[in-house]
Amino acid sequence: MGSTNNSRKILENITNLLSNFENTPKEINGIRDTAWFRVGEDIFKEFFQLGQSVNWEFSKIKNQDTDNFLSIVDRNAKWLTSFIFLYPNFRLNCEFIGSADNICQVRSGIDVFNRAFKEINLGNNIIIKFNTEGELEEFDRCLKLWIDGGYRPDFVNERSNLFEEHWWWN
Repeated sequence: MGSTNNSRKILENITNLLSNFENTPKEINGIRDTAWFRVGEDIFKEFFQLGQSVNWEFSKIKNQDTDNFLSIVDRNAKWLTSFIFLYPNFRLNCEFIGSADNICQVRSGIDVFNRAFKEINLGNNIIIKFNTEGELEEFDRCLKLWIDGGYRPDFVNERSNLFEEHWWWN
């Protein structure tokens, strides 16, 4: 019951972040960090928390009442996909300042999003399919270069309860 309540709260947090995003003016200022960009990070970090809250058992997420959540994800699907494409270009470079935690949480959050919500049935025979494979291939290529090149910063937080398939944490 606790994990269900926790995951429900996380879905509500993501819904609120997306709702706030819809109501905020969009600004891209070169490669500078903007609210537009930070909200994307926050959303996928919440998805990471969601994966942890259900111990990476994605069917637990699908079994919840997610109608409100799914409709706002649907409205923002193009932006979410473009964020996934743009993220490595903004964050995975030698000028990155911070820890590896944020980037790995975002990548794990994207995986939770894909596994739990790749195909969304909104009812009335409306099915939405997210295809982020091309974006993820580029993201993963950048992650591999980042790790193998030796310029990934250290992790700040202890790494625990991670999905074993998420190689980018190693």
